[in-house]
Amino acid sequence: YTLEISAPCYLTQTFSNQTITDYSSFLLNVQLVPGTGVTTTAVTEITSNTATSGGNVICEGSSPVTARGVCWSSLINPTIAGQHTTDGSGAGAFVSYISGLSSNSTYYVRAYATNIQGTVYGENISFTTGCGTTSLPFTENFTGSAFPSCWSTSVTGTGVVPNWSVSNTTNAGGS
Repeated sequence: YTLEISAPCYLTQTFSNQTITDYSSFLLNVQLVPGTGVTTTAVTEITSNTATSGGNVICEGSSPVTARGVCWSSLINPTIAGQHTTDGSGAGAFVSYISGLSSNSTYYVRAYATNIQGTVYGENISFTTGCGTTSLPFTENFTGSAFPSCWSTSVTGTGVVPNWSVSNTTNAGGS
């Protein structure tokens, strides 16, 4: 068997190749090593290209937290090697403002805390950005021959047929 022992604010310890027979007692002395703990705050204020999250450093472990924030990606388990914020240091709650997102896209966000022992992460939370709004008239540059998937047409009345077309002109002015 492989045993994994974890507790909030302590480093997870794994013990591999443990033999336990049926109806036997098993005693394992484990010294818990203090670790850093962080939780991820729910994502709010989601727009087409921004969102708000944050976290709470619930314990610093054996050395102070020198950086904290959130990291995000379109893939699960984002890390600070990618997009991330830096929102102070130390224990306690913090707010993170995420920007530069693409519209109508799903992202994963999780809080992080870094100290001399390394970086630990909170739980993943997924969210989807909105399609966005615009005022008419407007100009939009499309890279394909279709409207973005989050756009829709709504036509009311009888005998009304939508007549949409997409061209590769730049700013309706040419080439």
